[in-house]
Amino acid sequence: MTDLRICLGKTCETTDAQGRYRLFVAPGEGALAFPNLPATLALLGEERVQVTLNASLEKNLPFAPATTLAVQVLDGGNEQGLAFAGVCAEGLVKRCTRADANGRALIGGLFRGEYRVYADPRYLPEGYRQEGGVQAQVDPSAPPKAIQVVALPPKREVEVTYTAGRLSLVATADPTTPIAGAEVEVKALVQGEADQVFLDLPSGPVPLARQEGNYYTARIRLTLPPGFHTLSVKARGQGEAEAPLFLQVVSGSLYSPSSLEGPKVKIALRFRATQVALTEKGQSFALKSEDGYTWTGEVPLSPGRYTLLVLADGERLGQLDLAIPSESANH
Repeated sequence: MTDLRICLGKTCETTDAQGRYRLFVAPGEGALAFPNLPATLALLGEERVQVTLNASLEKNLPFAPATTLAVQVLDGGNEQGLAFAGVCAEGLVKRCTRADANGRALIGGLFRGEYRVYADPRYLPEGYRQEGGVQAQVDPSAPPKAIQVVALPPKREVEVTYTAGRLSLVATADPTTPIAGAEVEVKALVQGEADQVFLDLPSGPVPLARQEGNYYTARIRLTLPPGFHTLSVKARGQGEAEAPLFLQVVSGSLYSPSSLEGPKVKIALRFRATQVALTEKGQSFALKSEDGYTWTGEVPLSPGRYTLLVLADGERLGQLDLAIPSESANH
């Protein structure tokens, strides 16, 4: 057995060559933890002991080879990774964890056997639910497997009976998982004659422009925090109709790339702006654009590496790393 550092509460000791240890702590109940256990081993089940002052206790701790399972949680609505979703593997043991911003997670401490892998309903966006799960065979002696599980979005049970002159609509957003502060294209298809179609926001209605036929659109920069949001698109004419709009807002950068090689620079924004500038130690370098999204310019600085601040219409978006090679610097 490899030497282990064993902790009970805040007291820790290291095992001897035979894997034995001694702990002296105050009376009470505590759980055993192993902060330097080899990654290829895991404790079979949870072990707890009752500690009594000036008493001895022998406890056999069973370990077994363990491995890691790579899982991606998909949004059943768009087949993209579901950010920060919970996921569990349940078989000989049950292990749960949280996915990253791309819906990917690693579930560790799994022993040989068959496991049911499923989205953890405790850590899904509001309204989302697990879809049964998938079976996975785990073998510590084989290369780790990668599997996918699905979380279903909120049910959209809408029953519409179309009659002549009746006003109704359906609404969608592109993308359905936008970055907080980025633009979203809201689309609506209207049945019947509408005098106005708009996105209903707490700050006030935002009109959608009519396109060909009964198709309405608008590009809108939504100031919503990360999380699941349900908005409403409404139409008014001879009557009023309403449709829900579901958005899963995530954190992210509002411009790309995050680093450049100068002195000529080019960045793309995820919303339309009228003025963009890069600033560094009191100096400001204005960029130009034809569409308000792609911005270009030149930063006449000496050779070296710089960290510049990105400003769009006076809003601080973040920092940009810039490297200016000596052969291309302006003197």
